[in-house]
Amino acid sequence: MPARLSALGSRLSALGYAGSMREFLVDRRAQVFGFWHEHVGQALAFKARYPDRICMVGYERLREAPGEEIARIAAFLGLPASSQRIDRIIEMTDLERQKRAKSYDDPRKKHTLQAGRTGSWRDVLPHEDLVIFEGLSARVMIELGYPLSTPGTADPRGWPNAPKAADRSSA
Repeated sequence: MPARLSALGSRLSALGYAGSMREFLVDRRAQVFGFWHEHVGQALAFKARYPDRICMVGYERLREAPGEEIARIAAFLGLPASSQRIDRIIEMTDLERQKRAKSYDDPRKKHTLQAGRTGSWRDVLPHEDLVIFEGLSARVMIELGYPLSTPGTADPRGWPNAPKAADRSSA
């Protein structure tokens, strides 16, 4: 088993999940907060209905322009955010600093710290699992502007890039 998948498996085990990654992708019982496409889709629907009541924050944008995003979040919350305060937040939440921390508020947190690269999840999942994830999540991914990396699959419900029903049943 490649080291990347082994590391991912140990993260799932630390969260109390004993199944495989493929099972994790499709097993509702494993999804404490629901499937990604479901809870993000619900947030997008809420934002469409109440645009002034939700602040959507994307990891990619936080990595790209952390100061701007922190200022935007603070403004949404009606909180002051001096440049010194923003710089301190960036310093305190730096990924490398978090990795070096000796203790964690939640012992499971240590297993959630990844490479810090956007899109690195695509490097960890085998192609078959990418097909499953993107098949389930294509509609939300497209709405958020994420590129799909598994072209050519189709879903009977008409979702682009979703795995065929036979693919889902064998997962």
